[in-house]
Amino acid sequence: MSFQASMPEMPGSTPFSSDAPMPPVLRDQPHNPRDHRRLLPTPILPWVLENELQGYDTTEVSCLIQGFTTGFKIPQISPITGLYLYKRHASAQKLHSETQSLIRKELETGRVAGPFKQPPFPNFVWSPIGLRPKQEPRSFRIIHDLSFPPTSDQSVNAGVPEWASTVQYHTLDCIVSLLHQAGKGSLMAKCDLKHAFRLVPVSPQCYHVLGFRFDNEYY
Repeated sequence: MSFQASMPEMPGSTPFSSDAPMPPVLRDQPHNPRDHRRLLPTPILPWVLENELQGYDTTEVSCLIQGFTTGFKIPQISPITGLYLYKRHASAQKLHSETQSLIRKELETGRVAGPFKQPPFPNFVWSPIGLRPKQEPRSFRIIHDLSFPPTSDQSVNAGVPEWASTVQYHTLDCIVSLLHQAGKGSLMAKCDLKHAFRLVPVSPQCYHVLGFRFDNEYY
């Protein structure tokens, strides 16, 4: 059961399930916004982030702080129901030990919960996993195929609206404009965040649609 996603809930949208039960490991803990790392698997400290974002658009800042405090909800335009019996992709079957090792790493970081002998939610949906090679030799990354099956409207991604699944990067013109506004003598920096999307926590209300199955156990 993966705890990561990339998009916050926006006005006019609804999460996949607003009444999905919260896992006991989360539900039974007292809520303290300054101790949110016990609740959500992210190193991002929302109160530190809020301080660093002083001067930015308040609506966007509020959306980020809320998301990193309680988790980002996955918007939907169509509901997903039922328990789907999708097998893992051939790559995960062929590279069994590598897949097992990567799942173990995700469990150790707290980004995945499990294994469970039975589905952890009554409305649990799991999607197949596979492996994709990285540039380094014998190095792989897990792919959680939320677009499977590609010809069905019952995949998780099929229910996500286009506006919530499109990434738009700043253009060079925008960067030049910002530098011009900052004035002479300004400094500009660029950084690359490792596992950037994995730092973004999902709302517990959406955990049930981010499941997968491996070796007859559920995650």
